[in-house]
Amino acid sequence: ELFGHRRGAFTSAVDTVPGYFEAADRGTLFLDELASLPIAGQRALLRVAETGQFSRVGETAVHRVSVRLLAAVQDLEGASGGLPIRADLVHRLGGVVIRLQALRERPEDVWPLAEHFARRLGAVLEPGTRTVLERYPWPGNVRELRHVVARAATLQPVGPLTPATLCEALDMADEGARQDRMRCPE
Repeated sequence: ELFGHRRGAFTSAVDTVPGYFEAADRGTLFLDELASLPIAGQRALLRVAETGQFSRVGETAVHRVSVRLLAAVQDLEGASGGLPIRADLVHRLGGVVIRLQALRERPEDVWPLAEHFARRLGAVLEPGTRTVLERYPWPGNVRELRHVVARAATLQPVGPLTPATLCEALDMADEGARQDRMRCPE
């Protein structure tokens, strides 16, 4: 997906397909969850980050691109000190590092974010939901908050979202998150 492929390079390759690097030429490519990229992919990514050159799968021709790379990792220090991410890739991409605290460490952001997500869904939060939202530790950070608000809007498609609906949406989260859950008021 990053580099594309040539028609016939593998069984289901019925067309030549450009990859994300070609699509982002003279622009920016955002790589989310960089630590989930296999080591072989990290090696190829390091090479194109260094040289601006790559080959599509099944080709020997070299393509040149000029791409600004943005990457996200959960724990930059942990990633370079033992997680499955190459330290040289972290250093190559680490021109400007922006560290964001976990959502639980910035509770003042929970309410504005929740209102934003609700508004995007055409929903409104009752004022009483603020306490429920700010008490929860958000182990899944902003992504979890967005999913909980979306789940609540699905559970209650009419009227303002209530604390009870948000608690129900929180209860529907996966088992791994439940251990961190606070008790919702009855």
